[in-house]
Amino acid sequence: MGIHHGKREKPIVVYASHMPKGTIKEIECCWDQGLYLAVTYEDGQKATAYKPGSSIGVDLGEIHTIGAFCENGQALLITGRKIRSLHRLRNKKLADIQRRQSKCQKGSRQWKKYERATQYVLSKSERQLGDALHKMTKQFVDW
Repeated sequence: MGIHHGKREKPIVVYASHMPKGTIKEIECCWDQGLYLAVTYEDGQKATAYKPGSSIGVDLGEIHTIGAFCENGQALLITGRKIRSLHRLRNKKLADIQRRQSKCQKGSRQWKKYERATQYVLSKSERQLGDALHKMTKQFVDW
């Protein structure tokens, strides 16, 4: 039993019946608009060895997210325009919410609604940025 806000609560129990085979290294309970469990494990597979003649130079940036050059002369340039637009949209929405929230009394119902809206915008933005980064890195790996 745990204590939360002076009240005894039942512990969180997780049944791991659908876990992949391997040695569990770390288990972390996280919160992002709901609880989720992050599990790190070792599956026993060996990493592939380096092959000479197939190396790539990579430059990570903000405007051009990935710039890469291969030994055989091929090059790849992925712009970060989508990520910058998501950052800009997030900042605009947060500015609007914070402007409205500053006119409320701290702790009031309306102030709490704006606080929830702030958390929603941040959470959604984080998911969108993660998706955009995933798509860019997938494009790089497929190259």
